[in-house]
Parts: sequence; structure tokens; C-alpha cells
Amino acid sequence: MSNISAHHSSRLLAAATAVSAAGLVMASTPAQALPMIPLAPQCERYDLPSRFVLKQSDHWTVEMPASGQQLQGAAKATDGNGEEKITGSVVGGLTGPRLIDFTVNWDNGHRSRYTGRVYDDGQARGGRQDIRAQGAGPDNTSWDTITELTCIPEAAEQGQIPDKKDPDVDVNEQAPPPGTVKVTEPTDVYDAPLGEGNEVGVLLAPGTLLQIIDPGCNDDWCHLAVSNAPGGQGWVYKPHLGAP
Repeated sequence: MSNISAHHSSRLLAAATAVSAAGLVMASTPAQALPMIPLAPQCERYDLPSRFVLKQSDHWTVEMPASGQQLQGAAKATDGNGEEKITGSVVGGLTGPRLIDFTVNWDNGHRSRYTGRVYDDGQARGGRQDIRAQGAGPDNTSWDTITELTCIPEAAEQGQIPDKKDPDVDVNEQAPPPGTVKVTEPTDVYDAPLGEGNEVGVLLAPGTLLQIIDPGCNDDWCHLAVSNAPGGQGWVYKPHLGAP
């Protein structure tokens, strides 16, 4: 082989080696150029939407009002065809950062307790126990929300609300929802109004805030959501209540 041929072969070999090395560098570059994207932190606190709607596994839909982390007020249930309606009142709500527990007292005498948890997608899911007027029984009905819950940012959860525009207004002090009353003196809770009911064994302390629920106040008696009373509700003598 002549010196020219040997020199030409050496140049071809060097060029091929350089191309191979460049290919290795180019192949490895994208893996190094794409940094790992950190996962979004999980939400640890939620608020309920103003209109809380859930769908049961038996195709019934239940709607009820909410404020913050509480469910209080009139509830309505419709069947899978959107025709039959059952009404009642609901008490309860979020009992922890991701736990939910509420009871609907239906006007037909039934009582349904819903328990579950909030998942990372902002939806709540769980099961139901149906308590009938003639006894309680387990229920295999499951449910999940149609309306998504709202994640509360950490700063708001800690009361650190930025951009406070009016120094004379305390943005951390939240006004109670409409229909809230305050107990002004120690008072008992009854299972019926107008002095015709019986004490349920719950004594309310002064300063306790309670929500008026359907059917509201009747003469000198108010129907209130009382979490530790049977069924989560009871009647209280109106002169023992005042504005919050």
C-alpha cells in the first residue's frame, strides 16, 4: 500500500471515529438538557363549593348548599330520570383536611349519613349509611362528587393573606354565613318546638354559633343545626338566641 493510500485511509478512519463520538454526545444531550419537573405538592385543605352535588351508585343525585367547610340547609335528591324529588336538611361537612362526614335528614323520615374523603383530583368519594325510621341498617351505596372542591393555598390557611388594601379592615376575621345565630345564655335543645318537645340532653353554652335550618323559626322557637344532638338538629328557645 502506498503512503498516499495509507494516509487517505487514516483520514477516513479518524472522520468515522469523530462522527461516532459526536453521535454519542448528541444522543446523550437531551437526557441531560431536560431537568426533572417537580410534582405539584398535594393539597392538604379544601373548601366546599357553594353548591355541593354528588352522584350515588344507585343513580340518585343529591344537591345541597355549602359555606366554607360546612354543609347546612335544604337538600334535594332526584332519581336517575331527574323526576322524583325528595327534600330534607343537611348538617356536617369537612371534619379534617381530607375527611368529610355529613347527614341528610329526609322529610320522609329516613336519614342518610355520608362519609368519605377528598382525593388529589379535588373530588370527594365515599359510602352511605341509610338510617330508617324503624331502625338502622348498612347500605352498600357509594357516592362521588360532581362539583370539585377548592384547594386552599397554604398562605390563606395560615391566615397570611397578601395585598391587604385597607389597613382598617381585618381580612382574617370572616363574617359568619347568613342565618347564623349566637347563644346568649345557657339553653337546652329540644326535639320539637312550642314547648311540646323533650330535652335531647344537649346544653348549649353562651357564645355558641349555630345555623338556622328548615323550617326556620316558628314563633319563639328556632330549628338549628346542632352537631352533637340526635340527627344533628334540634329546637332552641328563640329568646336565648341573638345576632352573632
